Amino acid sequence: FFPGGCTSAGGVEGQGRADSASWFRHASGGCSGDAYTSSFGGAGAAAIADPLSSTGQQLPVLKLASMLGDFDPEPPEPPCKWGSGSMAGSMVGSMDGTLLQLGGDDGALRTGMWHTRVGKKVKQKDEPSSKAVRAAHQLRQLLDFYFEPFNFQHNRYLLDLMARSVGAPDQVGPWLTEQLAEFRFAFKDLEGLGRIAQAMAKMRLAQCEVVDGLKHLDWSDNSQLQLKAPPEVRSLVAAKDADPEAVAAAKRFLTAVKELQGEAPAGLLSVLSYAVGITLADKSEKGVQRQAQLKRQLLLHCADVICLHGLDPEGAGESVSTTLVEEGYQYAVARSEDGEANSIFYDPTRLEMIGRAERGAGLAVDLAPLEDGHASVRIVCVKPPLPSSDDRGLWELFGSLSGPQPLVVCADLSEVGGAGNAVIIEEFSAMSSVSVAVLGEELQTPRFGLQAGITETVPGPARGGASDFVRLHRPDGIFFNGLKPLLALSGHTEPYLMTMRSEDVAQQFPAFRVPILAAFDWRASEAAAPTASQEECPATMSAFEDVPLVPEQMQ
Repeated sequence: FFPGGCTSAGGVEGQGRADSASWFRHASGGCSGDAYTSSFGGAGAAAIADPLSSTGQQLPVLKLASMLGDFDPEPPEPPCKWGSGSMAGSMVGSMDGTLLQLGGDDGALRTGMWHTRVGKKVKQKDEPSSKAVRAAHQLRQLLDFYFEPFNFQHNRYLLDLMARSVGAPDQVGPWLTEQLAEFRFAFKDLEGLGRIAQAMAKMRLAQCEVVDGLKHLDWSDNSQLQLKAPPEVRSLVAAKDADPEAVAAAKRFLTAVKELQGEAPAGLLSVLSYAVGITLADKSEKGVQRQAQLKRQLLLHCADVICLHGLDPEGAGESVSTTLVEEGYQYAVARSEDGEANSIFYDPTRLEMIGRAERGAGLAVDLAPLEDGHASVRIVCVKPPLPSSDDRGLWELFGSLSGPQPLVVCADLSEVGGAGNAVIIEEFSAMSSVSVAVLGEELQTPRFGLQAGITETVPGPARGGASDFVRLHRPDGIFFNGLKPLLALSGHTEPYLMTMRSEDVAQQFPAFRVPILAAFDWRASEAAAPTASQEECPATMSAFEDVPLVPEQMQ
């Protein structure tokens, strides 16, 4: 039946079985639109023909039909059922494609979802539209992505939400899994994540339907969301003797999204050190994904200086370096004859490079803070070898190009057995480790696997033979001289690292190292008393007489 008393060319007489429908495009009578009619047996059609025989009676029903349901062109699906038993009755088509079933077994007026031969679908009003279903599916995918442990630990918005919910860590170090088990939040708390907000705006499903089946989230007892298996999350730890106001300002600057960072606190210098060579050597599809993870780690805190061991911006590290350059960084690189490379990236809106020195792949740059054109800081990126009798040492890197100045050394010390053995290298004996000074120990990381089946393209951690625990080491460090530390990024606890599953290690540690982040006040360059190692090793101290290094700044 159609507005104006028109009927379809097919009439209302039912054809075929009672559970099938024949559809006919309107083609006569001057009526407009793609309206349809069908019948399920002549008796049912006759039952509704009389009540709707006049135009005045048809229009209210058709108006009601046009107000119900959503019309959404989708690929055909199997027709839905009205229920069990025969489906006597007929359909009326509205101008927007909504269909009403008139009559039926109980004489009720119903809406339903049916398919035409041209692939059109009409839905019940109380069912979500296909757009809403797609939005809910997209939202589930986004929630699984954002709360995957690695992504959760490297998203500023989520880290801020977590910190405001659970407070500071209970101890010096990371947020432990037990503390994050108390992390609760609602859907409205995620509106700051643009893609999730867009999906939620389109969604008409109940929130419980969306959360059902998520990989990393579940409902809590108080009807809020919670993490199913919380990870440990690294935290920024303040140096014990640092000025609280300077620490708070530095922490705000390092954790805020870049658009909201504002002006950097006076004297702040943030340095990140990361050995990434093992990831860059992997050319597989999985390796590309791991390089994408590296980029997220490097950009999380918007450090002023980024020292990358094993990265050649014009070689295997081109993708990573391109990302950093797009973020506004400039860089210097040093290469050895055997292909080893180290790179230093710096923010030109904060620092100006005024000098550099190289020794093989070892690289040193002098950076002048733009807030004070008369000062400079030397940054060294180096992987020192085990010292030998004919070794020339690292003085040409550690020494100053332009007079006494603060010094920060980012070192991959895997060749000498780890950061704890730095003192066997003469140049390090007058320097302090920022991790030891602030956190009390060097940072641990899972050791790359050595057993059969583990390669650069199929990464995994080395495990102990009897215990099967993940084997750990402390290969890297940041060392300083003539600056005052403000903050350092904590590591993970030993129990957490040792008991991780191999696939979780590979996912959360894409380079099988940890990025080390430290913040300094470069203006605190006054001299301090010598360290114990200097007092006990006068022969070592004599080697410093030819190099204008500033004495160590003590805690």
